[in-house]
Amino acid sequence: KSLLSALLALLPVCCTLAQNCSINAGLNATICLSDSMKLYGTRSGLFSPNATCRWTQISGSNTTILQPDSLVTRVVGYTEGSYLFKLTNRCQDGIISEDTISVIVRGITIAEAGNDTVLCPDDEYQLQGNALADDETGSWIVLSGTSSIIIQNPQNPKSEITLLAGSPGIIKLRWIIKNSLGCVSFDDVSIVNRGGIMPVNAGADQTLDRCYAGTACTKLVASNGGTGFGGQTGVWTFISGPSMPLIPTVNNPSITVCNLVSGVYVFRYTVYGPCANGFDEVTVTVPPPSENLSANNPGQSFTLCDGASTATLYGSVPAYAG
Repeated sequence: KSLLSALLALLPVCCTLAQNCSINAGLNATICLSDSMKLYGTRSGLFSPNATCRWTQISGSNTTILQPDSLVTRVVGYTEGSYLFKLTNRCQDGIISEDTISVIVRGITIAEAGNDTVLCPDDEYQLQGNALADDETGSWIVLSGTSSIIIQNPQNPKSEITLLAGSPGIIKLRWIIKNSLGCVSFDDVSIVNRGGIMPVNAGADQTLDRCYAGTACTKLVASNGGTGFGGQTGVWTFISGPSMPLIPTVNNPSITVCNLVSGVYVFRYTVYGPCANGFDEVTVTVPPPSENLSANNPGQSFTLCDGASTATLYGSVPAYAG
């Protein structure tokens, strides 16, 4: 009886020696080789003041745990295969708490879209996507600059392309690889379409109508000589005329010029750069004015009910003679 009483008296003390913290390495995961591997650990309870958590690799090909003393860390340098990682931490009572996580990495070819490049519209060029494995498919998509490029065969990593001379700009392409396991890998590349059309054409000569009051405006449309991409550009200049025209943007091939009075004007469009060079002139003849055309306002819309036989329309009153 004395011995039994002594053992029962010690029982509460025994229970206080149990582990007073816990640690969790997270859920087992399956990722693709193109994905980022990240370990998410959590802990709860009482820990030693100076004790830190620690990630270690148990199995699998060699990797690098970027922050092994942090609950959350990235892992780099992995290949296709299975991996086991362990997370440990010392509790306040001195017991070491630990947990493991398994990560399976599915293989896929890591997409490579090639190097950025700068081209003239007449350049012959093939895209530089990398080759595919037997169970993979690939495709090129245009992220931006759709109006500047035509991809001849989007499923071919080495597809030929056609650049449109009239639409210079920066083109963003993406090479996407998918496999039968559901993995996806992609890479982006930039192509600069300098633009530039030969021969240079400033547009047809114009004779404006007389329907204006003080000054007239007209639109000039030239062949696209480029807008500055890759050093290829076109510039409008005023050569002669009875007044100084207002030219809003000199580097745009399509512009509207205003402040034109009666007389003859000459404008020049000059193109220079690695893809196209030259200039052309356009003549604009402005006859004397015969007043302007009034603004046209047809008035408010309205609804007629059954039985109505007449209605009054209120158009705006002409402001000019004739």
